[in-house]
Amino acid sequence: ATSKKSLTLKKRHAPITPGFSVAFLTQTDNLTHLSLINHIAKGPLMFFLANLLTIYGYIIIARALISWMNPNPDNPLIKIICAITDPVLVPIRRLLPDLGGLDISPFVAIVIIWFLISLI
Repeated sequence: ATSKKSLTLKKRHAPITPGFSVAFLTQTDNLTHLSLINHIAKGPLMFFLANLLTIYGYIIIARALISWMNPNPDNPLIKIICAITDPVLVPIRRLLPDLGGLDISPFVAIVIIWFLISLI
């Protein structure tokens, strides 16, 4: 009769750069090797891009929250936030139908950013 060998996997971490590591799953009897690379190990550029998109999403959320308070448009912080977010929000506003004063462009932008981050 044939007996089934149980496969035991052990986890090792190989350092890539300080603070980051690649996770390897290696079968203990050395028949096969599986390497599972976490999303950070895809490269520093992808890691930077994902973080940049996340920060941009927070800036868009801040702009939406600030818009409810009717801030002074001459405030330098408001000018900076508007200058950063307008290149994305204005084209989205043009594509969306008029909803009677309700601006859902920040929501649409956040959904697009989440989708882009999931692709990274």
